[in-house]
Amino acid sequence: MEKKFSRKKSALDIIISLVFFVAGAIALSLRTDVWVGIGIVLLVFGITFWFALKSSYKLPGDKRSYSKKIYNFKSDQSEMLRKALSGSGKLNLKEEGKGNMIMLYLYRSKDGTQAYAQSFGFSDYRYQPTSELVSIAPDAIVDA
Repeated sequence: MEKKFSRKKSALDIIISLVFFVAGAIALSLRTDVWVGIGIVLLVFGITFWFALKSSYKLPGDKRSYSKKIYNFKSDQSEMLRKALSGSGKLNLKEEGKGNMIMLYLYRSKDGTQAYAQSFGFSDYRYQPTSELVSIAPDAIVDA
């Protein structure tokens, strides 16, 4: 079974959309020219955010919610990443940001009990997957 994350609305996304929507409705209820204009703009933002904001990730069949972060590494870090993704080493994120030949997608559960990673290599002017989406123990990740 191929694991693939899908984007979902988080609670924060819903709250932001509703705040703009309610603020727009309140501004429209004031019925003055300025407030009606502001209300329409706020309503449009609220509706746009409702459809556009999706900052959480989910796996099919998994109830946990994940956040995604992208890390970039130099090409000489490929051995460390290969070992970490195979489960025989630690994923050292302290070396991140010093190059852009390898890109790593790191999905962490919001409760901190699960993590997934996938690496991509830069070749032919685009990033191509160099590994499958693999599960990583959260204690094998060394943060910066």
